Amino acid sequence: MRRAFAPAILVLCLCSSAGAGDFAFSGFDLDNDGWMVGEFLPPAPIPVAPVHQSPGGYVETADIDIGNWTGYIAPAKFLGNWVQAHVHDITFDTRIQESDGVPYVYLVVEGGGLRISPFGAPPVDNVWTSYVFHTLSAAGWVYTNDGITPGGPVSPADFIAVMSNVTAFRISSDWHTGPDLVDLDNVRLVASPEPGTLGLIATGLAALPVLLRRRRRA
Repeated sequence: MRRAFAPAILVLCLCSSAGAGDFAFSGFDLDNDGWMVGEFLPPAPIPVAPVHQSPGGYVETADIDIGNWTGYIAPAKFLGNWVQAHVHDITFDTRIQESDGVPYVYLVVEGGGLRISPFGAPPVDNVWTSYVFHTLSAAGWVYTNDGITPGGPVSPADFIAVMSNVTAFRISSDWHTGPDLVDLDNVRLVASPEPGTLGLIATGLAALPVLLRRRRRA
């Protein structure tokens, strides 16, 4: 059994040391991990902490008297230059108690004085729903208007300007006109390793047959 697992362990170590995986991640296993809740468009001056639910490891918020439209506000570790970090996907899980059944803003990314968003159908009521939003091109992104009416398509130049200097990242926590509960979990900025690290991984994989031959001789 030990021989069978040795190559797999080596590959995992190489990938981990190369920096592949997440630019930022919040699984909320222990606490709210720095996330807050405030006004979605624009942010409120004094946000509050969401409720951390355990067991289960997720955060929850209800409509609160903090503004017109509430949203989860990401901590500093989610901000910065997403282009340089090779961030290619935003993923998260959400569960809503009730929705208005109409398309709203899923999330907001701000940078360079611009605010952009993807729009779409609301999550299914009382069911955990997973979302993936791509950040390598402007396709599917619009200028954030009032959160209900989509703005025009984002230009490639503006898209790069935002993703190169992300100063705010918020996820909607308000899908219903009236009281509702919205849960959030597993927020992830998925990043690819830099080209140089891909070479290191390939070198490690190429070395596996040699290491296995040496083990057999030993």
